[in-house]
Amino acid sequence: MKTLKISMVILAMSLSAAGFSQVNDAKFSKQDRKEDRSERMVEKLDLTDIQRKQIATMREENRVERQKIKNDMSLDQTSKRAAMQNMRKNNQLKMNEVLSSEQSVKLAEMRSEKRQNNIKQRAGKDSKKRQTTRKTRANN
Repeated sequence: MKTLKISMVILAMSLSAAGFSQVNDAKFSKQDRKEDRSERMVEKLDLTDIQRKQIATMREENRVERQKIKNDMSLDQTSKRAAMQNMRKNNQLKMNEVLSSEQSVKLAEMRSEKRQNNIKQRAGKDSKKRQTTRKTRANN
């Protein structure tokens, strides 16, 4: 009887460990998602090797600049937001200098589609929140 209990505990622990490892395998790291996005952009825009290198350099410079703005304690939240928006506009202008006109148009379309998808996802989340709130209010 004692060995049966021990066997059940070991089985339960091994199954839960296997479940956790599958969950972690299913999730992509932030770096994986970033690389996937870059690869899709390269593929959809048909970037040359030179363009790819230029964009990679720009992205690294942007990352450093974002960190500087984020960590600048002399700026309040509004100033940080304005600085980030200004940085994004400048980045878009730099990006358009690297891309051909056709690639720029395609990138603008991709961004527009992404915004529309984000709006749809947010709308779905908001409706779920409203439903949950209604249920909570009804129960109270």
